[in-house]
Amino acid sequence: MRGFARAFLAAATVALSVSGAAAQSPDLRAAERAFFSLSTKERYELPLLLIANGNYNGMSTGDFGPRLFRAIREYQASIGATQTGYLSSDQFARLRVAGYTAISGWGFVEVQHPLTNAKLNVPLKAAPQRQHTKRGYAFEAYDGTVSVDFSFFSASESSLELLYARLGSA
Repeated sequence: MRGFARAFLAAATVALSVSGAAAQSPDLRAAERAFFSLSTKERYELPLLLIANGNYNGMSTGDFGPRLFRAIREYQASIGATQTGYLSSDQFARLRVAGYTAISGWGFVEVQHPLTNAKLNVPLKAAPQRQHTKRGYAFEAYDGTVSVDFSFFSASESSLELLYARLGSA
């Protein structure tokens, strides 16, 4: 039994060190450098397009990490390209066509917040009912299955815990 436990621990240690090495691979670092060489607009646009294309299920934050790296590689595989984790200008152009085609089908419309300069793309085909609220706008599907809340909160209310508590009690 001890031999099995030792072998299991050794295998687990090797697996952890391999996954840690993969997370810091030269490919990931090169892709990260390429990502941060994009304009700020493109760093937010890329994840949104990958979401629309079905390759990414994260947030568009302007940051780069292993999940976005995998999503880019998945997209590249889907178009038969070498999986580098960063897009050539031709690949980005191709993703824009596919992504914006999907986005246009959802009826996304850029909405400016009434209290701030913030903007949000709202899928109006999915949530066409628009209601003005004291903190911004609320959008909802006729049957209530989809809702989008575009609210402004002051800095003193901006922790996630406070926002979830406040929104949960509304």
